[in-house]
Amino acid sequence: HSFIGIDLTQSFIPKENGIQNIFYSWYKPGFRAEELSVTIDTSQFFCITYPASDSGIIQCDLLFPPDWEEKKVWVCFERNFALTSTPGEHPHELRAKEATIIREGKGKITIFLTLPDFFRRWNKTYTRPWRAGDVYPVELSLTLLPPENFTQVTLSDKKDPPFIPNHYEGKVDASKGDPYLFIPSVEPLEEIIIETTIHIPLTDAMIDSL
Repeated sequence: HSFIGIDLTQSFIPKENGIQNIFYSWYKPGFRAEELSVTIDTSQFFCITYPASDSGIIQCDLLFPPDWEEKKVWVCFERNFALTSTPGEHPHELRAKEATIIREGKGKITIFLTLPDFFRRWNKTYTRPWRAGDVYPVELSLTLLPPENFTQVTLSDKKDPPFIPNHYEGKVDASKGDPYLFIPSVEPLEEIIIETTIHIPLTDAMIDSL
């Protein structure tokens, strides 16, 4: 079982794209490879954040190549509120008072952050409530499936030795939890996670609705 993770930080991503991190995962159990090769054009992924509206709503557009398949979108207001959406569960949109996720078609997802509604509900939970002039972070995450044959693989000539069953005298020690929680998955995995944090200067329109 081999897992490969490539973490691309801001030094690999054009600053104007608004993306802070790209993580590529490849996992294929029971598979031997001599060499894997991927080419990731980070300039094709964007997060465009527009100035706040007069009513305190922020619009963010997530843009990606149309031949990539969206798997999941995640919006997180620190530890208080998170919104997760998949195309299967919400083919067109998912709405909550705090945020809205809209699928505009292949390669574009629009997110509206409704800050007045968020702070009306959650600001009282903070030890120090947020005020106008503060900068509030909202995390966005987009998981994508790459197009077919995105990863170029050179097969290995090595083979696993034949499996010879054996009998062991002993018991599984499950005193510290379920011993089966750490069995590797048998399902292959290949995906890219696009991550960014929107730093929002708070205005009176966002806070004074309390």
